[in-house]
Amino acid sequence: MFTNFRFWWNTKIRPRFVSHYWCEFWDWREKKKTVGWYILNREGDMIPWVHFDQGLICLYENMITKIAPPIN
Repeated sequence: MFTNFRFWWNTKIRPRFVSHYWCEFWDWREKKKTVGWYILNREGDMIPWVHFDQGLICLYENMITKIAPPIN
């Protein structure tokens, strides 16, 4: 139950109130590089969930490339 709460908090609630950091990563479902964003926890470590247009994917910091925010 605690794991479910932590997942819910880190992916639904916390992102509403903290800075977002942009990254590029390999989306193995679509087989291409994709741009997404992630957030940091209270200790300053990356929460291992990257958000992007298609949803959410579990990645760690060594699996992403940090980039500047895309220009819309």
